[in-house]
Formats: sequence, structure tokens, C-alpha cells
Amino acid sequence: MIQNSQEAEKSLEDLKKVYSSTESDKEKRTSQLQGNIDELKDQIHVESKRGSQMKERIQSVVGEGQSAQETLLKQLHKKVKFVYESCGFDGTTSPSTLFMLR
Repeated sequence: MIQNSQEAEKSLEDLKKVYSSTESDKEKRTSQLQGNIDELKDQIHVESKRGSQMKERIQSVVGEGQSAQETLLKQLHKKVKFVYESCGFDGTTSPSTLFMLR
């Protein structure tokens, strides 16, 4: 009976070590992922600014004709799609620019 008790205590200690190690690994991974999320948010912010600048350019060339506006919209779509795919989303389904910006 004493031997069973000692084996149970050893098993409990082993489980505590494994739990502690797993918890530590989980915290490190969570920290890494949070860093990645923050970096991606910064990239999205930069690209959103660039998108706003593109919209301003589009508005300034509206008088130059519809084809110039369409060209700028296509360029904007390509850049938004690049950021969208860089964030790990699937861009092969041809999502709209507005959908990707959400």
C-alpha cells in the first residue's frame, strides 16, 4: 500500500512537470502568435493608408475618363489582394476588394 502511494505521488509529480512544460510552451507560442498578429495589423494599417491614397488619386483623375479610374481600381484590388493573401487568407476564390478589407 505504501508502494502504491509512492508510485501515485511520483506519477503526480511527473504529471505536474509535464503540465508545467506544456503550459510554458503554450505561453511562448501564444506570445509568438500575438506578435505575428500585431505585425499583420501594422501591415494592414499601412496598406489601408495606401488604399486611401489610391482613392484620392482615383477621385483626382475621374475627370480624365473612366478607363483611368478602372485602371486605378484594378491596381488597388491587386494591392489589397496581396495584403489579404499575406495575412494567410485564400485569395484564389476572387473575393471583392471590399470583402478583403473587412
